[in-house]
Amino acid sequence: MIWETVRLSLRSIRRNVLRSFLTLLGIVIGVAAVIAMLTIGSGTTAKVKADISKLGSNLLVVRSGRPAGPGGPGGLDQVVRPLAEKELAALVAHLTGARAISPASQKQVRVIFGTESLTSGVTGTDSAYLDARDWKLVSGRPFSDSETRSGTGVCLIGETVRQQFFGAGDPEGEIIRVNRTSCKIIGLLEPKGYTGFGQDQDNVVLMPLHA
Repeated sequence: MIWETVRLSLRSIRRNVLRSFLTLLGIVIGVAAVIAMLTIGSGTTAKVKADISKLGSNLLVVRSGRPAGPGGPGGLDQVVRPLAEKELAALVAHLTGARAISPASQKQVRVIFGTESLTSGVTGTDSAYLDARDWKLVSGRPFSDSETRSGTGVCLIGETVRQQFFGAGDPEGEIIRVNRTSCKIIGLLEPKGYTGFGQDQDNVVLMPLHA
């Protein structure tokens, strides 16, 4: 019975070679398309996860004020009072399960070394910032608690800043100017690359909050 069924099937295929070929081709193309879609989907998911990990997959950013934007309170130009240090202290006291809590004040600022200049994202923060962002140093050291408290003119730079001013050279000990503030480079940050939105995370300078 089985062999008879097989024989009839083969005879049907021989009689309709073109139709059989087109059917087989459709099946192959369909399977290939599904595999390609799954592969692209997996690749996109991995890329998104990698981008989020660069930012800090377990990172929570707290900002003062309400969201501002078109149709929102105050529009895009709304001025929001920054969080005060006593408010940061209250957060630290209540968020006991957080691995690290760090203040950050960020601006786009002109950074100068010799005759070269670069507009970089400058972040004023404290010694816990690297731990909060899970950011390692390629060389050098982070600034200390005493340097944070006193506002000592020291800084950490990203790879883009190093390439702009020093090429592949060692930047430690060099003095750069951040607007009107001079700071001594004490460390080089591990490269993070670009985010999925095209932001260069290595074009950055970290300084003590009160420097």
